[in-house]
Amino acid sequence: MSNAIVLGIVFAALFEICHIVLDVYVIHKIKTKNAFLARVKVVISFVVTGFILYLLFSGFYTISPGQNGVVSTVTGNKKIVDDVGIHYSFMSSVEKLDTRKQMLKYPTHDITSKDEIVTLDEQVIEVSAVTEFQIVDSRKWAIDNIEAKDKLYYNMISLIREKIRANNYDYVINHRTEINEDILNELKEIESVYGISIDKFYLLKTTDVHNVREAKSSAEASRIESEALIDSYEAEAEALQKKYNSIDDKDFIKYMELINALKEGDINTIVVGADSNGIYMIPGGNNG
Repeated sequence: MSNAIVLGIVFAALFEICHIVLDVYVIHKIKTKNAFLARVKVVISFVVTGFILYLLFSGFYTISPGQNGVVSTVTGNKKIVDDVGIHYSFMSSVEKLDTRKQMLKYPTHDITSKDEIVTLDEQVIEVSAVTEFQIVDSRKWAIDNIEAKDKLYYNMISLIREKIRANNYDYVINHRTEINEDILNELKEIESVYGISIDKFYLLKTTDVHNVREAKSSAEASRIESEALIDSYEAEAEALQKKYNSIDDKDFIKYMELINALKEGDINTIVVGADSNGIYMIPGGNNG
């Protein structure tokens, strides 16, 4: 911090010297009694000195606890700054890295989002997941690798889809802990490549997609309705059988059946013999 303050004082002194020299030069070299040109000289003087001031003081930046800085110089070189405090780098850009624990969400940064993946037995389910990681080597993360966070994200996507597609629906739904452990172990294999520590991975949701849930609900409702109708018909048939068994005069039932057939036009005439067993029918359409 002390070096940065000293540099600031030096640059401020140089700025003032440049300002004075420039004003003297403008006044003596461009002599005129025109008020407009005099104002132009003053404006030019302040514009130039303002630009110099910007270049001098734009190089100051701070590194807070839980941060590292990636400084890109005008020569194209990059360096990591991990000391907390005020720093200075002339005409450089600074990217700040968060070295605290971070959450990488799948499929998007919205925790409520879900992706649809087909299991081995061709069941479609909705999946969302989170990986918890921390940057431990800023050089590997920001300099040795380009877009390291995107690469980590795509590695996570690839492992999730691979595990879901390689297993049946029931296994995915009921064995999330085992899947979490498998994916976490495979993610840990790339820790040294990106300079990170991966602490946790877990699937947030593995559920049926909306239309599958609706189809299952509809099928279940149809099954329940069918079972209810079958039970109803069986109960009605049982009641009729009991009613039939309770009637002593079975010939009466036969007569009723014949009368119904006569009403329907299935027969034209009923001939009753001398005894109750002599019942004859003449089919409909015959006159004999």
